[in-house]
Amino acid sequence: MINACIVLYKCKLSESITYQSLSDRGISFFNKIYIYSNTKNSIDIDVIPDNIIIVENENNKYLEENYRFFLDACYASNIDYVCFFDQDSCIPESYFYEIESKIKNGIDFLALYPKIRSNDNYVSPCELVDFQPRNIIIKIGRIKQKFIGINSCCVLNIKAVDFRDILDSRFPLDYLDYVVSYKISECQGDIYLLDCDIEHDLSVASNNKINDIRAISILSSEKRFIRIYGTKKALLLLELKNIARLLYSILNKNYKYSAKSLWEIISK
Repeated sequence: MINACIVLYKCKLSESITYQSLSDRGISFFNKIYIYSNTKNSIDIDVIPDNIIIVENENNKYLEENYRFFLDACYASNIDYVCFFDQDSCIPESYFYEIESKIKNGIDFLALYPKIRSNDNYVSPCELVDFQPRNIIIKIGRIKQKFIGINSCCVLNIKAVDFRDILDSRFPLDYLDYVVSYKISECQGDIYLLDCDIEHDLSVASNNKINDIRAISILSSEKRFIRIYGTKKALLLLELKNIARLLYSILNKNYKYSAKSLWEIISK
């Protein structure tokens, strides 16, 4: 059996691309779907299917805490697999076929990841080189290299590993994807790239300017990720990268990170 969760943030259920794209086939594919709402009055659909469980948070619990609650519920039940969804992934029919074929054919896997596109470009999964994302992985089948990937639409075999140990409360939102996928790639077990594309609205992948509060969160999380899991070389390369970003930000006022945000990170 497989359970799924969708985390909503500043988004009504009816506006969620993920929920919209979970057709009758998608809803019924899962044993239970847990929907975590981080915003008041976001559940605006009158008829909710019986296998959907709504959890409305009084306070914003971001991703990590919601994932942990979800995993706790799944480990307490007789569940074999779990699937994480962000609120804005467009899920094609081929996604369900790919998962079903792996399970029915008895493929022993630790995790399944789809190819994810944003703004017409592939963004996940990527090779991890010096703890930075490099080449996009597009070869279907077993992923053999260290990698990072977006959590949305990944499928995990929770009988193989206690995935609660893979979560890290030091990354409540930004870079949780990197932490989870990196730690999965460090585990013993096969990880497969599915033969399907997911269209995902990844705002940080665009060239649009990011407000200073979110920019500090992203850049701080990047530095924290490398300090905790990376190497001295990777941390030095990040410092050089941030200096280059700062110079570019000074030259290009429309760069997505402001010079102020970058200087705050460099000076820490």
